[in-house]
Amino acid sequence: MNPGVPLKDILYRQCMLGGNYMLFHGDGGWKDPYYLGKAEMTEKFYRYVQENHENGF
Repeated sequence: MNPGVPLKDILYRQCMLGGNYMLFHGDGGWKDPYYLGKAEMTEKFYRYVQENHENGF
């Protein structure tokens, strides 16, 4: 991830590349828990990059 790019832009780019739109909140389908888990993990990783990019982690 690029720490200079907002999370919203990263998620949109992933969607345009053929992934799912991770801000999607579900429609009651069986994939909803997987989409929500992926969105949660991506958000946590983004925060980690933002907090640690200056010290090389």
